[in-house]
Amino acid sequence: MFNAIEDKLNDHHEKIIEILNLFIKHGASVDIFDKSGAGLLRYFSGYDDIQAIFLKENPSLEY
Repeated sequence: MFNAIEDKLNDHHEKIIEILNLFIKHGASVDIFDKSGAGLLRYFSGYDDIQAIFLKENPSLEY
């Protein structure tokens, strides 16, 4: 599944950043973790600009 997400990120990177900013602007939480404890920063570890969006919203966000 992660490979499919990574493919979409690469194909639509700028649009995804625009959508993430829109979600956050309207109150979406960046403090989201899956069952294994992996957070958004771990899922987007290869994308510094996306991580920066999350960290700007919550500087104490952990992996």
